[in-house]
Amino acid sequence: MSYEVRKPTEAEKEELKSYVHLELINDQSYDEIECLVDNAHIGIIQDYISDCPGYAGKLLFVVWVFTDACELYGWDKQNMLYKIDKEI
Repeated sequence: MSYEVRKPTEAEKEELKSYVHLELINDQSYDEIECLVDNAHIGIIQDYISDCPGYAGKLLFVVWVFTDACELYGWDKQNMLYKIDKEI
């Protein structure tokens, strides 16, 4: 199956900045978070559907400044961005 991968909208980038800022509130200022997000490589996978029990919706992936620092985010039923924990 193939999926549409696109650049994030400004609203999606703002959601990511807000989420990361709340997650790291004591460590970095909002300006520093803005700089991090603006320098990251971010993509949106539109209308993703996983195997069951799974996830259906768009995904946001981030490759931060260092390539070994990458994260995956999704949206919950209330349309709130959340970080998807990695399982090994």
